Amino acid sequence: MNTDLSVIIPVARMAGKLGKLSNFLATVEPGKVEIVVILDIYDTATSEELNKIISRFHFLEIKFCQDYYGSPGAARNAGLELATSEWIWFCDADDEPFIAPVLQTLTTIPAEIDAIIFKYSKVHEVNGAEYFSSGNHDLISVCLNPGLWRILLRKRIIHPFKFQKYSLGEDQLFILNIGIFRRKVLFVNELAYRYSFGGEGHLIDRRDKVGDLFDVFKKTVSEIKESKKEETKFVSLLALRQLLTLLRISSTKIKMKTILTILGLILKKPRHLVRIFAVIPIFLRRRGLI
Repeated sequence: MNTDLSVIIPVARMAGKLGKLSNFLATVEPGKVEIVVILDIYDTATSEELNKIISRFHFLEIKFCQDYYGSPGAARNAGLELATSEWIWFCDADDEPFIAPVLQTLTTIPAEIDAIIFKYSKVHEVNGAEYFSSGNHDLISVCLNPGLWRILLRKRIIHPFKFQKYSLGEDQLFILNIGIFRRKVLFVNELAYRYSFGGEGHLIDRRDKVGDLFDVFKKTVSEIKESKKEETKFVSLLALRQLLTLLRISSTKIKMKTILTILGLILKKPRHLVRIFAVIPIFLRRRGLI
């Protein structure tokens, strides 16, 4: 299939929750988009339901593979091996991507653009409250809300990078590794994604996966030294956000490990810590706290 856009969608443990995936596929016009669905095998119920959906939308020629991947990142890597389009969009099966504004944007993209970042909203699955992304649509907003699902990436900038096998923060590490903060980025003032939160099964709520975010935080901190001057502010903001998230959601054990890591930075790499603390005013202003 010769298309401009490949949409990669990992699926795992989603029996009874694939309605949004079906709704999205119903908005896709045959021949316009390459759909790549990757099943991380955990249960037969999800597999059976997903296969029925793929059969129902057979006219979209969905590329499908399944295996025991063990993380969203590993599943996305498998999807990348199947994707053939110039632009890559990583979506989640329990969210609502909007294909029309994305395809419209791709009709007029200059050749030098490496990434396209759209606006988004978040909807609470329990009470239905919807929150829209702020008016600040720039790289700082990416640091504070680093959802990979609202970013289109030109395939040429992805190779040879791969997602690491984490279940939390793997997308943040990925955009850091591909150098999003030094690329030619186009910000589009169009809503292209509705992210769901607050329901059961979200990885951010799984305490057994928070250790992954701790590892990602350590890797992000190490990237502060390696980052170019124009990137340092953004990498430091990303590290600050990860730090605050760890202190908010992690177990006592992970909190203690995080605090020990900070103490280690004070002793061994104080410049890293200074750079993280230096962006606190930016963080507070964007959160409306000062």
